[in-house]
Amino acid sequence: MAIQLAKQAGAWVIATTGSEAKTNELRRLGVDMVVNYKEQSVGQAVHSISGVNLVLELVGATLQESIEACANEGRVVLIGNLGGQKSTVDTQAWRLKRVNVLGGGVMHTTPENEWQVLNLIARKTIQPLIAEVLPVERAAEAHRKLANHEVIGKIVLVHEK
Repeated sequence: MAIQLAKQAGAWVIATTGSEAKTNELRRLGVDMVVNYKEQSVGQAVHSISGVNLVLELVGATLQESIEACANEGRVVLIGNLGGQKSTVDTQAWRLKRVNVLGGGVMHTTPENEWQVLNLIARKTIQPLIAEVLPVERAAEAHRKLANHEVIGKIVLVHEK
């Protein structure tokens, strides 16, 4: 969703993946540059474009790379901790670049923003990427698939009657 929303806002988007198979799907969603983090660090990859203005940090443990990827006065929004809860950062580099890091609990939206996103979904301007729909009883399988990076998109768990 973040890719689609960013493209709707006119952003130039970079995404990371550890899988060549996911590269095509990211490009289909509109990503302008794909970085395979197993082959190259994101910070190195964006060095040629002088950094980015905003990083959505899903991993947590890669916070230093996200700071390195930022242009001066860029922003990092901590969304998840997929790679763990701890990260070591170079506070000098962070300060010199004047990067603003926002964490959980700081992010708020308005009903108007939520309405705009829901309206984009209703008009099918953007579409949630659902990889699979499973009964809630198969939640462990869903978690395993997500942990092993076997899916592109989200898995929806449903209660069957």
